[in-house]
Amino acid sequence: MKATQSILAGLLASSAVAMPAHTIQPGQVLETKAEFAAQFNPAPVPRWTVQEARRACAQDDSLCTWRFLMDTHVAAKTDVTFVVHGPGASRNNGGAQNVGDFTFTSGYDAAGFTTFAAVDNKRGLIAFPAYSDADVANGRVAADRDYDVYYVRS
Repeated sequence: MKATQSILAGLLASSAVAMPAHTIQPGQVLETKAEFAAQFNPAPVPRWTVQEARRACAQDDSLCTWRFLMDTHVAAKTDVTFVVHGPGASRNNGGAQNVGDFTFTSGYDAAGFTTFAAVDNKRGLIAFPAYSDADVANGRVAADRDYDVYYVRS
């Protein structure tokens, strides 16, 4: 029994020593409690409104085009056209696409909804508009919605 304990202790000690060290970079450290909390709380800016969101897909579902207006309430509205390609496009993630000051990406969840990441590159802000398949079925225009806005941490 003592031999087993000694071997186990030796293995654990040697593996702890052999593990590579990770050096934390200054940019990875949050400076204050307020900065830490800010990444989880909405930014003190107006909520963004997505207007007239709709999705039109090819009959064979090889391509879907999303159209909507992004209203930050502090700049002119941005007319967004976001295209998702590939077999099963209505259920695919969409790659990064730049529109004005924004970069948009999308992710599809098997529960039947698409979530966008809308990044305002000029102001360092992000919102996450989301729509169920039912919201935009058959080209239906979804009701306008407001979304909380967060700081993008670089």
